[in-house]
Formats: sequence, C-alpha cells, structure tokens
Amino acid sequence: MHTGYKPFARAAIKGKQMPSEIARYINKIVDPEEKYNLLCEAEMWKQAIEEAVKLKDVRRILNVKNLCNDAELQLLADQMIGRVA
Repeated sequence: MHTGYKPFARAAIKGKQMPSEIARYINKIVDPEEKYNLLCEAEMWKQAIEEAVKLKDVRRILNVKNLCNDAELQLLADQMIGRVA
C-alpha cells in the first residue's frame, strides 16, 4: 500500500521543520484540497491562497485571510477573491 506524503508533511509540521522542508512534502501531494489543508496547518498562507485560487474557492481564500495576521497577505486574498468570484 502506498502511504503518500501527507504523514511526512504532518510530521514535518509538528516537528517545526523549516518551511522549505515542509513544502518539499506538501508539493508532492496531488489532491488540491489535502494540499490546501496542510498549507493552512503549516501556516504557509501565501501558498494556501494560491491553492484556494486553483480550487476556485472563495470560502477558502476568506479562511486564509481571517487566519493570517499579515496585511499584505490579506490584501492579496482580497485581490484573488476578485479574480475567482
């Protein structure tokens, strides 16, 4: 049975690994929803917004906007909502 990269990504997140190390596993995940969830879990907000845009999901973009504490990313979220909506 193929395990996939999700457990490795989770372990890297829980182990507080460098973002580049976490991204190495997340980027290998094919399912966009799974990818989005892990990016949020890792607080990799910009990538999470990009994944939400790929999913054409305004709700997910708003979720990131509300969770992140970064005015620049919140502005990016607003711009992406305009593109998706």
